[in-house]
Parts: sequence; structure tokens; C-alpha cells
Amino acid sequence: MFVHPFFITHLPEVPFLVLYQLVTVNYGEFASGDDAVTFGAAALGLAEDAYYERLCELVDSISDSGCV
Repeated sequence: MFVHPFFITHLPEVPFLVLYQLVTVNYGEFASGDDAVTFGAAALGLAEDAYYERLCELVDSISDSGCV
């Protein structure tokens, strides 16, 4: 599992990133992005929209491109 080094100083944010990737690690090509959002949101006790928004904010913090 890879988490960008930027997040070493933002450890409370790491579960958002890891949970999203974990679905693909466990289920490979059978998992979709929607499955990852559903799983991450459920694991953190958040609404899917809230989880996705936060995930986008985190990705945007290390990228010039927006989350799609």
C-alpha cells in the first residue's frame, strides 16, 4: 500500500486514503471506484458524499488536477 510521503505529517488523514485503496488490494479488478467509496465511507461512519469530498480534498492537496 502506497501513501504519498506528504501525508507523514497528516496522519489522521491516512485512513481515508488507505481504505479507498484497500478495496482494490482485496478485490482487484472486480472492485470499482464506487465500491471503494462505499467501503471507505462505511468504515469511517460517514456519508458517501462526505467521504468522497474529503478524499478529493486530500488528493487535490498533492495534485494540480481536480478529483473526478
